[in-house]
Order: sequence, then structure tokens, then C-alpha cells
Amino acid sequence: MNWKMIGTFSAFLGAVIFVALTILAVVNYPGYSVYSNFLSDLGTGENSAMFFNIAVMISGTAAVVLSIALNKIFNKSNECRLASIILAIAGISLVGIGVFTENHPIHSSISALFFATISVAMIAFGIGLRANKKSYFFVLLGLSVPVSFMLIASQLAEHLAISLIIIWSFAVGAVILKAEEKNLIR
Repeated sequence: MNWKMIGTFSAFLGAVIFVALTILAVVNYPGYSVYSNFLSDLGTGENSAMFFNIAVMISGTAAVVLSIALNKIFNKSNECRLASIILAIAGISLVGIGVFTENHPIHSSISALFFATISVAMIAFGIGLRANKKSYFFVLLGLSVPVSFMLIASQLAEHLAISLIIIWSFAVGAVILKAEEKNLIR
């Protein structure tokens, strides 16, 4: 299998689908605001739920596929292998956000698990790429996710964190594309 292509495709596609379907969900949620609504509100809206829940389930599945690809591509780095395992947990929890929408009691726990695991995966991946000059960028993105919640602690923080995760996903896709040139693939 061509894990490089699978990984790149998963990273880019997961982010693009999430953004596109979330935009459709926002358009179909009257009065939605990044200042007064959490993203999960989209998952319970009459006209927005289908778009948002499909977005998180597809993106979560793409994250699991990406985690497998990262494990295959960056297998020389224990930190990247650890990041891939944690990313798989984050992906599964993201699917869970779409299955157990905001009105389910377990939703908050699954959402917290997603943000915690994705942050750790982002940081571990950055540490694993320490030979790459851009590794600090990945660590900084990973640290910025929980920091945004600590500093802002609002709906806006969640939107900021998701934006950082989307940037990270695109950046990982770009790193995978260049991985062979850097001799990071076995």
C-alpha cells in the first residue's frame, strides 16, 4: 500500500470535508455565532445536524486512517508512533461526538477526550519530527489548543482550537508529502 498517499489524502480530505460540511451546517443553523454557540450545537440543530454530524464522523474516520499512515511512514520515531496511537483515539472520539450529540450525557466527556488526545497527538508528532526544522510549529499548535481553552474558556476558544487542528492537519499532509525527501520513511 502507498501509505504516503493514503496519509496525505486522509489529512487533507478530513480537514476539507470538516470545513465544507461545517460551513453548510452553520448556514443551516439560524442565528449561529462563534461567540454564543459551541460547534456541537450544530449537531442538534434541526437543519444543521446532518451536515455537522457527518462532518465529525468522516473527519474522525480520516484521523484514524491518518494515524495508521503516520505509524507506517514515521516508524523510526517512537514519538510519532505514540502520536499515531493517540491520534487514533482522538479520531474515534471525534466519531463519538457525531454519534452522541450534545443532548446525550456522554457527549461532554467524549468532547473533552477528543480535545485532550488531539492536543497530545499534535505535540508528540512535533517532538517526533525534531530533526525537521518545522517540528516546533507542530508542538506550538498542539500546545495552543489547551491554552486557548485556559485563556479564553468560551465558545470562541473551541472555534480557535478547531481552527488550529485544521491547520495542523494540512501541515501534517504537507510533511507526509515531503517525508520521503527527508529520509523519514523506512
